Amino acid sequence: YQISVVHASELGDHDRESIWSIFETNMHDAYINSSFGWEPEHKIKELFHPLSRFLLVSRERIVAYCMLRFEVEESEAIVYCYEVQVSPAIQRMGLGKRLMQLVLQIATVWHMDRIMLTVFKSNKGAFELYRGLGFRVDETSPGQCGEEVEYEILSRDVDERAP
Repeated sequence: YQISVVHASELGDHDRESIWSIFETNMHDAYINSSFGWEPEHKIKELFHPLSRFLLVSRERIVAYCMLRFEVEESEAIVYCYEVQVSPAIQRMGLGKRLMQLVLQIATVWHMDRIMLTVFKSNKGAFELYRGLGFRVDETSPGQCGEEVEYEILSRDVDERAP
């Protein structure tokens, strides 16, 4: 597999279609069954926002990706990982883990403070992956405030080692 780093503005139509197709295949049902609902136009704007960066995993075509942005929250430099999506045929082969390891390397090189992400509670595989990489439920997660929601916000400091 080849992994490349691409700014949203550098994506061609075919790449955008591939990215959206993987997202829709993996996440359609989760969104339909959540309070977010399925709103493709909103999600497409978020995915391909001018500040979005992608780690693309390709073998003739895009088979997995991570979409992230650099943000500042409460004076901390944050890498917010919006999406980690792997085509169903190659899930559980280590690509999601590899993408997150690359996010950590990027965060380290750019001297970021923390990596954050949002995950549906129903996505047990993703929860397991993130916990294995040292992520914990963030203090800003709605679940920490007693709210009953179907997702959690996870985070980890950049300078800590994964267990």
